[in-house]
Amino acid sequence: MLLDAHSMPGSVDADLVLGTLDAQSAGDRIADAAYEALRSDGGRRTLLCVRRDNPYRGGEIVRTFGRPADGVHALQLEVSRRLYMDERVYRVYPWPGDVAPLRSVHAPTPHDISPLAHQGTPAPLPSRRRGRELAELLCRVRSVVRTLAELRPQGTSPSAGSDNDPNTAAPAGV
Repeated sequence: MLLDAHSMPGSVDADLVLGTLDAQSAGDRIADAAYEALRSDGGRRTLLCVRRDNPYRGGEIVRTFGRPADGVHALQLEVSRRLYMDERVYRVYPWPGDVAPLRSVHAPTPHDISPLAHQGTPAPLPSRRRGRELAELLCRVRSVVRTLAELRPQGTSPSAGSDNDPNTAAPAGV
């Protein structure tokens, strides 16, 4: 299972785009589960726009490695930079205080991010709405990673199965 993550300009009319090469790089069940995990709002009003294969279908990585018939499923996730950085100056936002409880579950701290920011200084805190969007982004990404981990193929040798079978194993070394 491969999840190839990228950033996209904030000018794109979407916040998250799951690329599946129009269902060619991953089995339907895996692609559908990943898409639903990204769209899940946990019963709250959603702030993020999630799309599938539009405007990004997937790039060279998923085209090269996605072989669902062989048990190798590849997805591309595009994330709008406007959610986590000030694109005008290319500075990463520090994590807002209300995201603090998530830090203990593998989320980076502003200290972790600062080397990525221009001259080591994070951008000023985003607006309150941007802070909520950032928190939602973190939840959505965790949800898709958790979902894919639960669908992870078992074993190390390919089995005769449908390309839609999430239990089809990846070849050894993949």
